[in-house]
Amino acid sequence: MSELSLHRPRLRIFGGPLSMRSSRSFSLWLLLWLIPLGSLRAHPFHISTAEVDYNAETRRLEVGLKLHAVDTERALTRLAGRKVNVEKNGVVTKLLTRYLAENFYITGKTNLVEIAGRDAGDTAGTASDVPAPTSAPEAAPAPANRVLVNQAMRSKVHFVGKELETTWLWLYFELEVEENQGELVLVNSVLLDLTEDQINTVSVRYAGRRHALKTSAKQPWVEFPREWLHRAPEPPSR
Repeated sequence: MSELSLHRPRLRIFGGPLSMRSSRSFSLWLLLWLIPLGSLRAHPFHISTAEVDYNAETRRLEVGLKLHAVDTERALTRLAGRKVNVEKNGVVTKLLTRYLAENFYITGKTNLVEIAGRDAGDTAGTASDVPAPTSAPEAAPAPANRVLVNQAMRSKVHFVGKELETTWLWLYFELEVEENQGELVLVNSVLLDLTEDQINTVSVRYAGRRHALKTSAKQPWVEFPREWLHRAPEPPSR
């Protein structure tokens, strides 16, 4: 048994521990809902899927994010400047935490500074506990619109764990959101710099319903209603 399977986290995503069977069904549903069938037939696609649920006890958003393992390794290799293996722990966990902090977060809409193409830089800085690059980072094959947000204005990432499922990598983490920021948005720019046709999908469960969101290289952020950060109101009694 692999080390990853021994440390499978048990988040309360969608009412209970996230099962791979239900997640595959969810991924197919979200894919067909957000991407036209003609697009799937026209060319290969790259997609990530995420499930988000609010935990009223911790007052945090619990996230299960499903990514292509190979693409994730490419992204982390560019970040670290050296070859990265996602099956390892230690520094890989620190790299994943930093990558999520820079590419999957909630912030105030007024904090966004949008920059087109490759003109955007990285405002997060290099974490002191992540080794400095030892080689030139891999060049992005296609430009992507980017958003710049000061790190202090982003939601804080609490990494829980990861799990490798054949060619897919599940990342489990929580987002601690500062609510006093006016209108909120979700920035989901994971893997957008690697492939031109990357589509990132998110399903947020609120009030017994799933709300589908989508980001892409052209639009890396989407509005995130404030009520999703609170427990849904109880239905009126009859």
